[in-house]
Amino acid sequence: MREFDYIVVGGGTAGCVVAARLSQDPAVRVLLLEAGGSGRTQAMTVANAWPENLGSAADWGDVTTGQADAGAVVYPRGRGLGGSGAINAMAHVRGHRAVYDGWATGGATGWGFRDLLPCFLRSERADGRDPALRGTDGPVRVAPVPEANL
Repeated sequence: MREFDYIVVGGGTAGCVVAARLSQDPAVRVLLLEAGGSGRTQAMTVANAWPENLGSAADWGDVTTGQADAGAVVYPRGRGLGGSGAINAMAHVRGHRAVYDGWATGGATGWGFRDLLPCFLRSERADGRDPALRGTDGPVRVAPVPEANL
């Protein structure tokens, strides 16, 4: 039986970043476990085709509990390498700073925006953005949505 120093469960964006970082040390053995496959469909590689991923084998098919007046809502979550980023047009949305600060205020010490910003900066590569707020050398490429020519 093989032995590993680390086992990372989930090959979504975060899991892939964690596994890649850990494996930079050649003395460390890392196992990345993902329930889905590594295959790609056209809908995973063409941003405006992303709705074709919903309800596919690459989507866990989750739904939320009832929401106020809306009832249960479809909650797409990616199943495969790349996780939800592989099925949601590769959208990267960092939470609003007030949400993180709310966590810290509520007792989650170390989870405020200022606490987490260094982690965000290390994970992102956002060319041409303010390096005080966006990373410049991380493994996750972040770019603004291109404006459509209407």
